[in-house]
Amino acid sequence: MHIGTKYCNTLLLLFVASACISPAWGQRAESPQIAALQGYIGKWSCEGKFPASGKQIASTIEFTPGFGGAALIKHHDDRPSTGSYHAIETWVYNEKQAHLVAGIVDSGGGVRTFSSDGIHDGSLTWTLQSTDQPAQRFVYAHIDDNHFRLDWMMERPGKGFVVGDTLTCLRVVQ
Repeated sequence: MHIGTKYCNTLLLLFVASACISPAWGQRAESPQIAALQGYIGKWSCEGKFPASGKQIASTIEFTPGFGGAALIKHHDDRPSTGSYHAIETWVYNEKQAHLVAGIVDSGGGVRTFSSDGIHDGSLTWTLQSTDQPAQRFVYAHIDDNHFRLDWMMERPGKGFVVGDTLTCLRVVQ
C-alpha cells in the first residue's frame, strides 16, 4: 500500500509533538503557557504581501485545541490565487526545556522545529531550532481580539532579520 508524503509528514509531526508533550507518552492537562495562546483558537482570514516584490498573498489559518488541551494545532493554507504554501503546526509546552515548541510540516517537504519563550509585549516569536538553514522567525503580533499580524522573517547577512512576507489576519465569525 502506498502512503502519501503528506500523510507521512502529518504522522511525523504528530509523533514529534507527542514526544514533546510527555516523555512517558501520556497526555497531560493544559499548561498555563498553552492557555495563554487560547485567543488564537478559531478561523482567520489573512491578507498581506511579500515586501520585496509587492506581490499580494492571502491565506486561511485555523487553530484548534489538541491533545486534550495540551497543544494548539494550526492549519495554514494559502489561497490558490495568491500562493502555494500549506502547513500543519503543533504548538506544545515542553516542561523539561521550559519553553514552547512548534513542529511544522509544510508543503515544501519541510519538517522544522521552532521554539518560543511565550508572549512578550503582545507578540509571540517562534525561532527556528536548526543551524542547517538560515535563521528564521515567525512573529505573531496581537492587534486586538479579532486581528493579528504574522510576519515570516529570515536573517540576511549584514541586514539582520528582514520580513519575507507579512499577513494581517481577521477572525472569521462562524
